[in-house]
Amino acid sequence: MVIIVTVHFTVKELAHFLPLEGTHPYIGAVGEITKVAENRLETIVPKAQLATVLDAMKEAHPYEEVAYEVYRLAEPAQVATIGAPWCIS
Repeated sequence: MVIIVTVHFTVKELAHFLPLEGTHPYIGAVGEITKVAENRLETIVPKAQLATVLDAMKEAHPYEEVAYEVYRLAEPAQVATIGAPWCIS
């Protein structure tokens, strides 16, 4: 059996956002719709590391508000992994 570990998936997207009064946009200007090419990153993080990973992401991200979502896996891995393990016979 060969085990392949997928660390993450990246999807290229075109983001649209409107900085409002009182914000300090990293890109764009207050009151103007801004379009920027971005990469959406998807990865699996062990529950015990989630807070640390989110803190690091927020610290490293240049935007005032980081857009992110967290989903719990319906069937968590039986072993600790980073990424999604796929077994190939």
